[in-house]
Amino acid sequence: MIYKRERGKRVSMEEKKYRRRGGRKKERPEKGEEAAFAKMKALDLLLLNDRSEKMLRDKLKTYELPADAIDEAIEYVKSFNYVNDIRFAKNYVRRMAEFKSLTEIKFYLAQKGVDKDDIDEGVLMAGREMVPKKEEEVSDEEAMEALHELQIIAIKRIAGIKDALDDLDEPILKNIEFEGNIAGAEFENEISDEDEDKDKDKDKEYEKSKKLIAKLLRKGFSYNDIKSCMVN
Repeated sequence: MIYKRERGKRVSMEEKKYRRRGGRKKERPEKGEEAAFAKMKALDLLLLNDRSEKMLRDKLKTYELPADAIDEAIEYVKSFNYVNDIRFAKNYVRRMAEFKSLTEIKFYLAQKGVDKDDIDEGVLMAGREMVPKKEEEVSDEEAMEALHELQIIAIKRIAGIKDALDDLDEPILKNIEFEGNIAGAEFENEISDEDEDKDKDKDKEYEKSKKLIAKLLRKGFSYNDIKSCMVN
């Protein structure tokens, strides 16, 4: 930590910058009031943003509260269902399914401390809520199909499908394999300058589409979904 001296006392550079921005020193509870303070802070934080239990716990730790006060605050807000990791997962899936792959979404939720079973249940709940209301119960397959439709939208968003991909050479896209090879490419022994220019353009389009596929694969989308979006 870097400090600067300020009227005989050591003040961290971070604190000094914070004061210049008009901030105040972080609140601290009086001795014996840590649990009440933790509960109040937990409620304040949840009013600002929905959080997983781990996110809330980590934030409360920044107030240097004792572990038992934090535990009591967590149990307090959970008793009112203000913290619910399944709901947190469901809401995040609903917000992000048309922008990110489910792989990315699940990874994010795991980083936020959400248990795998809670993530899976949140994913299914999000999918069920996207299926049009009907009398019989929505099956897991129907829920995942609803999410799959949003995943297709996400691929098209990221790939700029309406503009960039309309101009890509369709036969080339159909022949792109996972390894990035083109099958059955045959060339005449003699080609005109015009044909040569066309081949160069096709090579550029191929490289462009190959990079795009690689990008989407890295983001966790299915190869079959990517290819179907790019060809159709």
